[in-house]
Amino acid sequence: MLDWNADTIGFYVDGQLTGTKPTPSDMHGPMYLLADLATQDDPNNNADITKAPISEQIDYMRVYSHLPATTPTPPVTVPPPVGDGTTIGTGADKLVLSISEDAYLGDAQYRVTVDGIQIGDIQTAHSLHGSGQSDHLVVQGDWDKGAHDASVTFLNDAWDGTPTTDRNLYLDGATYNGTDVSGAQHALMGVSAFHFQFFDV
Repeated sequence: MLDWNADTIGFYVDGQLTGTKPTPSDMHGPMYLLADLATQDDPNNNADITKAPISEQIDYMRVYSHLPATTPTPPVTVPPPVGDGTTIGTGADKLVLSISEDAYLGDAQYRVTVDGIQIGDIQTAHSLHGSGQSDHLVVQGDWDKGAHDASVTFLNDAWDGTPTTDRNLYLDGATYNGTDVSGAQHALMGVSAFHFQFFDV
């Protein structure tokens, strides 16, 4: 495990700290993970080259975030959505999305597609994720029986280096014709699309 902080980087094996080093000055901005399983022959070792080649795989990777020490701010009260919320599209079927945001220099914007077709115009989130409340977007249509692909695409990410200067979009859940949609929760932290399926029976 790697524990990456502003001042030091700690290295852990089986949960035990094995060493630390100062965080390099060029590792204070946005970074990304690169997993590399490349190997190469070492002409100085005594390995038996007639044996089968090395086989490697990654079972999983986990990434955690340190929550910075901040001064508590007064809670923000956001009124719950009135009625069913905003409605886009037409039809008897209803896919209801619960959407929230981390607002920074403006609100998060997104679009919704079903089976590759955009429904309605570009939408704007208003409910703050930290408040525990969500906007309700009702997506209406007349969908055939079976599985359908829905997506929410975050369009206007913004980030200035700290958790309080970061615009994000959250799909907090969804229902289809009154039934919860499994797997319809996701945090969109950058310009990207999140896909999930709903089923008409």
